[in-house]
Amino acid sequence: MTKIGNLIVLLFIFAASVVNAQIVVQAELLTDKIGVGQFVNLELRISSQGEVKIEEPVPPAFEGLQVRNTNQSTQVSTRMQSGANGMEYSTQKTTTFSYRLQAVAAGKKLIKPFIVVVDGKEYKTESIPITISAKPVQQPHSDPTEIFGNNEDDPFGQMDRLEEEMFKQLMHGRNLPARQGGPQGVPQEDENPALQKEPAYRSTPSNNNEAFFIQVEVDKTEVYEGEQIVVSWYLVTRGQLESLDRTKFPDLKGFWKEIIEEVPAIQFYQEVINGVPFKKAMLARHALFPLKSGDTVIDEFKIKSKVRLPNQNFGFNLGKVYEYTKSSQRVKIKVKPLPPEGRPASFSGAVGKFKVSSQIEGSQPVANQPMKFKLKFEGFGNAKGIELPGIQWPEGIEVFEVRNEAKFFKNGQSYKEFEIILIPRKDGKMVLPAIEMGYFNPETGKYDVQRSMEIPIEVLPGDKA
Repeated sequence: MTKIGNLIVLLFIFAASVVNAQIVVQAELLTDKIGVGQFVNLELRISSQGEVKIEEPVPPAFEGLQVRNTNQSTQVSTRMQSGANGMEYSTQKTTTFSYRLQAVAAGKKLIKPFIVVVDGKEYKTESIPITISAKPVQQPHSDPTEIFGNNEDDPFGQMDRLEEEMFKQLMHGRNLPARQGGPQGVPQEDENPALQKEPAYRSTPSNNNEAFFIQVEVDKTEVYEGEQIVVSWYLVTRGQLESLDRTKFPDLKGFWKEIIEEVPAIQFYQEVINGVPFKKAMLARHALFPLKSGDTVIDEFKIKSKVRLPNQNFGFNLGKVYEYTKSSQRVKIKVKPLPPEGRPASFSGAVGKFKVSSQIEGSQPVANQPMKFKLKFEGFGNAKGIELPGIQWPEGIEVFEVRNEAKFFKNGQSYKEFEIILIPRKDGKMVLPAIEMGYFNPETGKYDVQRSMEIPIEVLPGDKA
């Protein structure tokens, strides 16, 4: 396949100031029925027209639920609209605070309102009822349209961070960096194994004369709960783009999302599709991890664009301009439940292939003085969702504080490291235990267990506590 580079940069511009910003604060649960030990995601979304100051939300006391993980993301979109002075740009911003909750007590519970202060004004969400049963609940297979709904008219529709980066670069007067690519501008594939093989699904134009469409590629359409899916969106055209407006980014509800690539500049290269030469550019690539079993969908990426088509008589740049609104295909995903057979006691939801290691940092431990114990989980999959397992510390060891950090890399690997501050309350020899972690390997369809090494230590005498 011949690919020839052709760089085209598209800029998004927004107004410098916004007056009387409209604020919408909403809390939402993915499901309202779970069993003890199961997880549920709660999202707190603050949407505004323009920039606002958001203080850290005050979460309620979660009755019957414990917070296992939190995450924050910001998405910005811009679009052109008619104003008093002609065509003007407006921006919408959505900040999402995500809470990963685990049910710990059965009964009918009520998640009380969140309190969040935006631009100095206090907002409260509605209370949310949830039913927690003593036994695990099989999540129903939902109609994808019921899961995602139709929010094309939502002025606060979800958008990726691409526009935000463009805004920052434009406001600071910087040049947009070109994507790193191979010879003649062709994008180089990274080391993610999912990108080294043909995708399980790739959309094609409805007809070979189509001037403009959004292509979606998905590496797998049948996965286990928590297994990684890589999805890529491309802009494909036969003409010259005059303008580009993202009117709807996929909501991706029901998935944990990690960004693999979001381009700061649109870079086209040529590709032949169904025997017809097109210009193609990546828009975004994400790693998705389905949160529950059942049938779900990756919803559409929608774009409005003006395209100048070539004039056969007068050359490429003298053709007529047409306006199109296009959406990518919705992709059905079958999510299989994790098998109960062979599930180890140390399994806490990790899906992929991981290893675990531990170490003591610093000099020789001294009684009644803190020491750092580091426990690291790393491998392919979503390590961010791994919880600290129960650890039986030897007598005389006190846990003072636990911190953690996690990161997802574009090659599909991730890690989560726990830094545990320990205080030995006596001197002498002791052994810090091996740590066991169970995970499900989707390649083999079986559970596996990894263990760190025991760490023998000798604690020197210190001051009495």
